Amino acid sequence: MIAPGQSQKGGQGSNQTQVAGDMIVNIGITEERAQEIALATARSVVQDFAVESHEVLQNRVEELDQRVIKSLSAADALDSFADPAFIRSYKHAQEGAAASERPADYDMLAALLTDRAKNPRERPRIVGIDGAIDIVDRIDTEALRALTVCNAVASWRPRAFLVGQGLETLEYIFATLADGPLPEGVDWLDHLDALNVVRRNSFGSMKSMEQFYGEQLIGYIAPGITADEVPQFVGADLLDEPWPLLILPHELKTGFMRIAVVDVEQLESQLRAAGKSDGYLETVKGQAASVFGLGQQDPVARAELMSRIRALPHFGLVVNWWDRNIQNGYHITPIGKALARANAFRLDTEQRLERD
Repeated sequence: MIAPGQSQKGGQGSNQTQVAGDMIVNIGITEERAQEIALATARSVVQDFAVESHEVLQNRVEELDQRVIKSLSAADALDSFADPAFIRSYKHAQEGAAASERPADYDMLAALLTDRAKNPRERPRIVGIDGAIDIVDRIDTEALRALTVCNAVASWRPRAFLVGQGLETLEYIFATLADGPLPEGVDWLDHLDALNVVRRNSFGSMKSMEQFYGEQLIGYIAPGITADEVPQFVGADLLDEPWPLLILPHELKTGFMRIAVVDVEQLESQLRAAGKSDGYLETVKGQAASVFGLGQQDPVARAELMSRIRALPHFGLVVNWWDRNIQNGYHITPIGKALARANAFRLDTEQRLERD
């Protein structure tokens, strides 16, 4: 429908759209059109360098282009090539690819651009992504590996209620991401600090892995109760309500039983998924804490958990490396987080890591 006061004319076979206000038109970028746009921006990148280097640079940029188009096509995000802001980031990525001889950098740049395409209006996130794009070709390989591992520690944890399955998940994560030696000393942190990837804190230190995973996996190391102490009913104001089927033998304390959750939040999530009321929820959470000790750390269970972790070939290696470096305080910047995620997704060929 055309608003009053407007007129519209067109020749035979033309396609026209007219509106009274603002409108966004999805023009449907094809892979062929995306390649044309990529080629046009590549020309402007390559021409800034000496003629003698053009062939090498074109090959590198083409490597990036093919990865980006494939990744965006799989994510149904090729229309990003119609967004001027995306094209600006894309050109910077092409400049980074032109300056780098590492094929892994092209994969990371493609991952960063795909992340940007999927979050085109999240400005704080875009700042991190664009900053990461600008430094991909300059970051040291071992420092990047350490950054990726450190970010993974903070980003992913298991959801499995069984201890064995949870540790298997963490072993997969670190076997995947620690794909080579991890750096010692502080030079790698100074390098990352210079690139605005981390911020050093000379007066602070990090939590030990026992402290950190004691908090993250607190349901695994709850004190629990002996089998003959397990109540049949919830109690409190739910006197006749049977206990939910969320109790299992304590894998870290022989002869004991615990609530089958990683933490209190997972217990609440499971009860809500089962359609339980808020009142029921609060009562069960209270009884889980007072009867089973959910939310508390049992020192025997925690020691056994760490013993099992240190026995794992990759997770144990990361834990020991982390604990040797806990005196080096730092925090990861948005640029560092974007870079670490891109590298993690590049390495996670099985796609078992959460993308959101």
